[in-house]
Amino acid sequence: MSDLNVPLANPAPDCGRFVRTLMGQEKSARPPLIEYLVDDMLRQPITEMIGREWVSPGADREIPGRLLGQLHRLLAAHGL
Repeated sequence: MSDLNVPLANPAPDCGRFVRTLMGQEKSARPPLIEYLVDDMLRQPITEMIGREWVSPGADREIPGRLLGQLHRLLAAHGL
């Protein structure tokens, strides 16, 4: 017996819808099904694909300021 509990019988992710929703180009009737723990190897190209600067986690002292700058631009873009 398997402990795996998949919420969909036939999952069919729509990556395009996910990106459009993430960019605010489309409103989704339901939240996108996502993986919570995604490796940087996947997050970096997705981040760059949607036109955002990739900020690599690390000991760089500039990172907190760059992250806050990105958050500020994101909130401003959505009128928040």
